[in-house]
Amino acid sequence: MRKLFSFISVLAMFTFGSCATEDAVNEVNTASYFGRFQSVSPNGEIHSQDGVEFIVMNEGKGKATIKMINVGFVAMMPKMTIDIPSVNYINSDGDTEFNGDKIVPMIGGKPFNIYQINNLDGEACLGGNFDVAFECLSKMDSRPGTYAITYLGIKK
Repeated sequence: MRKLFSFISVLAMFTFGSCATEDAVNEVNTASYFGRFQSVSPNGEIHSQDGVEFIVMNEGKGKATIKMINVGFVAMMPKMTIDIPSVNYINSDGDTEFNGDKIVPMIGGKPFNIYQINNLDGEACLGGNFDVAFECLSKMDSRPGTYAITYLGIKK
């Protein structure tokens, strides 16, 4: 009985204790995550949404698109699906690390030029969490400034 318990303990440690040795993006071309989206406006207003879906799609050649489903950066903003295309990624020790700067987001397949994604930094673990943070520069006359965005999701 003790041997069985020891075997199960060791198996659990290898299964749940670390990321797999395969990379998180190349293993599956598309991965969905559900989690908490939060934005902080230039004036310090915090807006949070739970249960938000982010989809990471491998574009190939070290690039991915991060699709944010039904998000709003402030409470009064209509919820919309926003793509962040051409995000760089590298695989390192089972994790996939993301980064990008000066990316124009897409809405409905068209560039949304009044916004710019800067200082994007994130990480995905195969079978685990996806966390990402970035700044969204708004060039809108009514709401200019930089919004700090964070997201933490669990793989679906």
